[in-house]
Amino acid sequence: TAQLRAGTSYSFGLRLQNFLGKESSVTGVEVALMDDSVPVVSIVGASKRMMRPDHQAEIVAIEEPSCREGVDTIVGRQWLLTSSSGTAVAESMSSRPQTMLLAPYTLAADESYVFTYEVTNAQGVVGSASTLVEVQALGLSLDVVGCNRTVSPVVIESGESVGNFPAIDAYASFDENFGRGVTGDAAGLTVTFDVYGSGSASCIAMSDSFEGFVYEADAESYTGCNMNVYITAMKGQRTVTSFCWLQVTDVVIPSIEAHLEEGAYYMVNPNEKQRILGLAYPDSVGDVAVRWELAGGDLPGDGTTLADIARTELSMIVP
Repeated sequence: TAQLRAGTSYSFGLRLQNFLGKESSVTGVEVALMDDSVPVVSIVGASKRMMRPDHQAEIVAIEEPSCREGVDTIVGRQWLLTSSSGTAVAESMSSRPQTMLLAPYTLAADESYVFTYEVTNAQGVVGSASTLVEVQALGLSLDVVGCNRTVSPVVIESGESVGNFPAIDAYASFDENFGRGVTGDAAGLTVTFDVYGSGSASCIAMSDSFEGFVYEADAESYTGCNMNVYITAMKGQRTVTSFCWLQVTDVVIPSIEAHLEEGAYYMVNPNEKQRILGLAYPDSVGDVAVRWELAGGDLPGDGTTLADIARTELSMIVP
């Protein structure tokens, strides 16, 4: 091999001839001698990988200065990122230069990226390895507060009845490709509310429609009815729909709200303290008695009640 040129391909053929002078066909083999001065670089894992935009991206490279162990050293390292926008040097969150570490939402959803780890040894010879990363596109998330409650058709202000407009708020909805840090309106979401009455023939004939993030229901118009609210968030071809209700009484009742302190999350961490916020508004008719109850679900342990796990009072009087 010392007589061959590194980096050049050579084809060798073998032909056999027997004592009768008959020859076989040529059996060929191709040989390429690798330059032993080229740094040896590889990427740990698959050459193509899928990831979610809300996950941290981590790519690990392995390097050797060259095949001649102990002769060369690595003097230069860099990560290159190639996307539809072109190629640029990529900055990593890791202090280890062989590791590319990116925070969630750094890479755009529904986009492909090629990460290349490039090293240069003391001889000025460059070696590299690449991997393809395809980022999935996620859906939309509807986060709604102010739903699933009984409301009064009117409220008493200064001794007079005025129409009640309870709000159903979807402002915390978001595009999962961007995360909760980008509000729904900034992410380009469109939210619509379609309302249908039920409970009686006159209620069934009633309906309403609204586009926006906060719907203020005209409760007085739906006195004695159930308001069935279908909420839809849209962006491009992606949609998500949720359902909630308001039950409008035919008498004046106190006005209360209840929701998680930081939004209407549907899943919570069992290892963290959870705060559920209750709002009871003063009523000019008289005092309002407020009491928390467990409406559904089983608590761990035999005979465990809501009072056993609550860290605050479960009842109070709002004068």
